[in-house]
Amino acid sequence: MSSSPSALIKGLMLFAKAHDSTTARGTESAQRCRRRVGRGGVHLSALLAMAALLWGGCSARNTGPTEVGVRTYRIIGSGIEPRIYPPGGTYLFAPGLADWATFDIGLQNLPLTGGENAGRPIEFKTLDGNDIRVSVTVSWRIEPKKAPQILELIGPTTQSVRDRLVEPLCRSIIRDILNELRAEEYYVAELRFAKAEQARARLAAELLPEGILVEQVLLGTHQFAAGYQEVLLQRKLAEQSRERMRSEAAAAQAAQQRDLERATGSARIAVTQARGEAAQQHIAADRRFYECDRDARAIIAERTAAATALSRKRQAMAGPGGRSLVKLHLAESLHETPILIIPKLDGAALQQLDLNQLFRATMQRPAD
Repeated sequence: MSSSPSALIKGLMLFAKAHDSTTARGTESAQRCRRRVGRGGVHLSALLAMAALLWGGCSARNTGPTEVGVRTYRIIGSGIEPRIYPPGGTYLFAPGLADWATFDIGLQNLPLTGGENAGRPIEFKTLDGNDIRVSVTVSWRIEPKKAPQILELIGPTTQSVRDRLVEPLCRSIIRDILNELRAEEYYVAELRFAKAEQARARLAAELLPEGILVEQVLLGTHQFAAGYQEVLLQRKLAEQSRERMRSEAAAAQAAQQRDLERATGSARIAVTQARGEAAQQHIAADRRFYECDRDARAIIAERTAAATALSRKRQAMAGPGGRSLVKLHLAESLHETPILIIPKLDGAALQQLDLNQLFRATMQRPAD
């Protein structure tokens, strides 16, 4: 059986593509390759011999636990393969036919702090024209599905992505946002945090189409020019002293107001208690006055009735009935009284009572 050169090239290309996955998948691709080659007319034994030679020279490519791989064809089907090779794998490729690039998709930190293995801090002018240097750390990572795009447009390594895209854009955007603050506002933590969040949102919007996810922007220390730094420090110390004095004055005023309210409350309690006691004493006095008045009226009424009865009794006794009553009582008192008749002796000292004369005198007394 004979074959044309174009059919042979197509067979080689299909066979090379059959080795860009693991062994199981390579077997299936090889079978498809054999069927394609058979249709082109290439002798199966010759193709198997060439495959054995290529298989003997296969090279292994690895991806780390936080890496994805991207392959680029050199000769056959040149260009970046859209397939993304997952983390933690080993892949067999035909030697010399493709390039291999890996990208770390784990969280990356871009320190712009001026320390070892870090970029220099961001320098700019504040809104009021003072020079300032700010340390910034940006946390970012590569979006795995955008790895082929990143390889095509930016570079073949994570470091190249950082140097060519992430760091320049971070410096530009963070500088534009931070120079909206005045020098004194850098001492207000709430304003700094707000600007950091604004910078993160702006970077995320700019880098997302490029396959970069911005997680966080942290603002570190800031430093002004030496002379102005001392002026700001003295001003801040003066403001802190003024605020402390204001706080102490406010605390003293609050304590004075509290003491005044306490004294006012004590006075009100004392006045209320005194009024309550006075009201109780007034009620007790009124009750005692009412009782005494009632008793006095009762005594007066009783004595008046007794006097009236005695006066009427006297008037009644002064009339004939009274004389009759006296006679009756006199008779009752003399009832059963022994009467002794003693003869009159000369020289005897005897007192004489003429009862007849007493009766007559009583009966003849005029009415009063």
